[in-house]
Amino acid sequence: MEISSGALKKERENCCVAATNGILGLNSIGPNVLFLFGSGISIPAGFPSLEQLSARILGSEDLYFDVNKNFQIQPEKSRDSDLVGDLSVPVRMLALLGQIKAEVDAYNQSRLSNYEEWYYLAHQLYSTLSEDYDNPALFEFINRLRVRFAGPPSFYAHVETPENRIRTTAALVMQYIHFMVERELTVPNFNTEYLAWIDDAIADPSLKIKGLFTLNHDLLLEAHFACRDFVDYTIGFDTPNESPPGVHWDRDAVIDATTEKLFLGKLHGSIDWFDYEDRNNLRPNEQGRRVAYVRAYGETDPTISGEKPLLLIGKHNKLFDYTNFVFEDLHYRFYKALRESSDLIVCGYGFGDRGINTRIKNWRQSNPNNRLFIINGDISPLTVTRNIVKYASMQDWETDFSVFHIQEWAETVTWNKIKSAIDNKRKRHTKI
Repeated sequence: MEISSGALKKERENCCVAATNGILGLNSIGPNVLFLFGSGISIPAGFPSLEQLSARILGSEDLYFDVNKNFQIQPEKSRDSDLVGDLSVPVRMLALLGQIKAEVDAYNQSRLSNYEEWYYLAHQLYSTLSEDYDNPALFEFINRLRVRFAGPPSFYAHVETPENRIRTTAALVMQYIHFMVERELTVPNFNTEYLAWIDDAIADPSLKIKGLFTLNHDLLLEAHFACRDFVDYTIGFDTPNESPPGVHWDRDAVIDATTEKLFLGKLHGSIDWFDYEDRNNLRPNEQGRRVAYVRAYGETDPTISGEKPLLLIGKHNKLFDYTNFVFEDLHYRFYKALRESSDLIVCGYGFGDRGINTRIKNWRQSNPNNRLFIINGDISPLTVTRNIVKYASMQDWETDFSVFHIQEWAETVTWNKIKSAIDNKRKRHTKI
């Protein structure tokens, strides 16, 4: 992950002052710019795509449930038999997952469903049967599931009614998907050289960068910036502290933007974020509230709740979490950064998050001069942007001078091409 060219490294290190000026907008005469990244930006580094991850979730082998009620993947012959828990759990969980997939596939018809949609339906089942909220549209599906979940009681241990069996198994489906997402995004070695255009954007003194936001759980950007010591950034956590230990969520700095560092906002959480549960070992300003905690991935800490990373998975259910815990702070910062930006540069995002799309729609409508730049090598103006803008015809698309298409992939685009699009106020659909 080291910079390939010594000359290029020296040039970028010399841009430290220029980068700081660009971030803070010192002497800037250009636009306020915000970046938004999706999973497509991580695929060139070897991270799985949405389709690949979904297939792995369905095809995972050697799955078992341990005595601590966690899913594990390990060949049967190498398992410690004392650590193996209820053997029926993976069987009934995978059975319900298969039925959930079939239900979503029947709804989609024109395309294959994915793990985000399966998680969403499992969440709907669990919430409806827990009476957290009602979804009348699920009653027919639940009635069909009752037949299958009316099996012998021994198969479900102490769970007595079919409704409770469906509910507890739906919770297991969510737990399993969460486990697999975390596991598959733990990629030990990857190259980030193709992201050099982000470094060049940061080093551009003509811009004021209001932040980098990503919907990804992986550690791609953190690893990339770790090799570039001239990029001074924060993800919302304070500096390491010995008492109490760890790096804690700095809510005031996130909301008030009190730091001059470049802000990297992970709107859907991260595989190295955890819920800090040691209520007797908090700092004075943390008393009486939940505390997020970040640590080196792969380490363990008994004070961390269940060793389960803070990840938002699913579809519309994520909108409830956008106003909960650290995500409320992150999405407020995203909202604030959007309002302060005139240009939004999107790369690797398929516009499938309804909450994020609503933010972008409102931002576009708030000022006719706001411009959206979409970096995608294979984009259709009437399909990919349908969740942001409703075009009745190709003519409407051609005359909309607020949405720009840069026909490149994350691994082929350069900052010069993006900057050319930003500076070009007339031509719009020409491949740059």
